[in-house]
Amino acid sequence: LLSAMADEIEHTGLKAVYMVGRADSTGGYESNLEISHKRVLAAKNYLLKHLAEMGITDVEINVEYMGDLTAKAKPDSEDRRVDVTIYPKV
Repeated sequence: LLSAMADEIEHTGLKAVYMVGRADSTGGYESNLEISHKRVLAAKNYLLKHLAEMGITDVEINVEYMGDLTAKAKPDSEDRRVDVTIYPKV
């Protein structure tokens, strides 16, 4: 999916990205914050590397990590994710 997002950035000219790392409810609050932080940084680094390989270096990527703040009560793989929004750079 991140490769497809890089293609989207290339084709639309949208140069700003907002990424939010999330975790499921397994584990404690602090460990879930750390997991979501690592998850979003891995996604950001992958996207930046892929964009650089395409010759695109002027993209602004902002990240946040939420841990399990929005997770369902029961652990769910859908909660382990990075949400991505691509928008025009202002």
